[in-house]
Amino acid sequence: IQHRMNPIIGDFISQVFYNNKLKNNNSLKFEKIYEDSEAPSNISKICDPDDIITLVHTENHNHPIAEKSVEEDAEVILDLVDFLISKNINPKDIGIIAPYRAQVALIRRKIDSFISKVEIKFSSNEMVDTIDRFQGDERDIIIFSMALSDVATSDLLKDKRKINVALSRAKKKLIV
Repeated sequence: IQHRMNPIIGDFISQVFYNNKLKNNNSLKFEKIYEDSEAPSNISKICDPDDIITLVHTENHNHPIAEKSVEEDAEVILDLVDFLISKNINPKDIGIIAPYRAQVALIRRKIDSFISKVEIKFSSNEMVDTIDRFQGDERDIIIFSMALSDVATSDLLKDKRKINVALSRAKKKLIV
């Protein structure tokens, strides 16, 4: 029985990784991450507190990807963080997981630049890390950057344990 995740996330993890054997503690109550009261935008639709799991597709239009980092993915993540913080989400309740150190470094640079402009006191090191380093941690909101491309080959999707770790860190909202 899991006591951490919203039952929607828990049911997904149970189905995909545990043959429906992982059950939810149904006595736990999960409040919305924020109350939505504005006209929808692309970012607000992704962060919609009523959608517990959101999948987002980004494409790299600027250049062929030869490395294990994706600029457009990092930009969307920065927009998501900015939006969530504008909704009074504590930055310490947001976790960003990326499979590769290069993508972690790129996202951290973008967030550090953002932090310096808005004068919020937290470190991107507290928010962004690899799957392995995030194991054992949990956050209300997890943003999982897949950072995959046609050029950069990866065994990430073959490793169900790592995918399980990345997806099951979210307590209230999961954005992939």
